Amino acid sequence: MDLGDLIIDKQKAELYYEIDSVEFHLEIGWEFECFNEDPDDKRIYVYLENGYQWVNGFQHPYYSSVEEIKEIKKAIEEVVFEDPSRYGIDEWLEIEKDFYSERINMNEQ
Repeated sequence: MDLGDLIIDKQKAELYYEIDSVEFHLEIGWEFECFNEDPDDKRIYVYLENGYQWVNGFQHPYYSSVEEIKEIKKAIEEVVFEDPSRYGIDEWLEIEKDFYSERINMNEQ
């Protein structure tokens, strides 16, 4: 698996690779889970939306291993946390702020 071919967009990532004439296509979803000033408190949640493999021209479902997803998650984090504004952190922080403001207002009533 070559993570150099990983395409990362807002909340989506795709990876195409080939091993021994078997082609793989992974569609990965991701979202911010936590984002604070503390570098140890920045996390994203990653999940496999769709995975396919082609063997002899036939498509089959493919389920990544935990190790493979961890490797992909690390690669996504490196790119996303390098420029979080490009990947929607501002919108996410605004949504989080609104959510908690609404909850506080509901509790005060």
